[in-house]
Amino acid sequence: MRLFTLMVGAALTVGVGPVTGQTPRRIIDAHVHVTLATFPAVIAAFRQHGVVVAVASGRRKEDVPELVRLANAAGVKLLSGFISETELLGLSSDSLDTRFGGGGFSFVGELAPQYVGVAPGDPALDPIFRWAQARDLPVGLHMGLTQPGIALGRRPAYRVSLGNPLLLEDVLVRYPKLRLWVMHAGNPFLQEMIGLLYMFPEVYVDLSAAGCSAPRADTGWCPLRDLVARGFEDRLMFGTDVAADTGIIARSIEYIERAEFLTPGQRDKIFCLNAQHFFRLAGVCGGG
Repeated sequence: MRLFTLMVGAALTVGVGPVTGQTPRRIIDAHVHVTLATFPAVIAAFRQHGVVVAVASGRRKEDVPELVRLANAAGVKLLSGFISETELLGLSSDSLDTRFGGGGFSFVGELAPQYVGVAPGDPALDPIFRWAQARDLPVGLHMGLTQPGIALGRRPAYRVSLGNPLLLEDVLVRYPKLRLWVMHAGNPFLQEMIGLLYMFPEVYVDLSAAGCSAPRADTGWCPLRDLVARGFEDRLMFGTDVAADTGIIARSIEYIERAEFLTPGQRDKIFCLNAQHFFRLAGVCGGG
């Protein structure tokens, strides 16, 4: 979910230099939100910026065929998931089969129990993780910040502490074959995210709404530099959290293109190759 432009003051653009030798690239956006109303504008932006796969969460299974049609017409592959704060909690395997059956959804997510005060290790989530592992479906879990003041208003149960990636340790031990990615890179819990990635080599992250978009991509908020420096470049996936503000696509691409600490090969991994591997998408990245 959107971190919005949360961050404080006038953010810096430390370590960001000019883009040189720009060439068209193929991008997988691993964090998208879609509705029939907003998707045409999002698709137009994807075409403009080279996004060829959108990993998109929605709430209406009945909209998926039309969303897929719109995406296909624009040359974009759509992977559809079901966004849930409480809707999937405690459901039986049969109920999950009914919800996800029929080929409409390709992954589980965005799961966002943090918004309702539920930790990722809560027993209410066990049926979802067990079901997804048995069917080899990826699971995307919201772990990060959101709009300032939300716990004082419409989401009184939201707690920053429930976004700590280390709360996933018991889940990953119980479900060792779970294909899990941590959305928003667990920001602001950088050291905890590093620890989880080190101890659980199958976990991936997306960089959406983690402060990694121009002009707010200063090293104080965006965890990308630190995650790359620790050797996790093979498990970082580009993401925008785009819903209606399509400008976030260009801003997110701009930061990664201009980040002087990244090599061309690391950019290729983040923009496309890592997500191609995680979501098992053959040949999407043009030979990567």
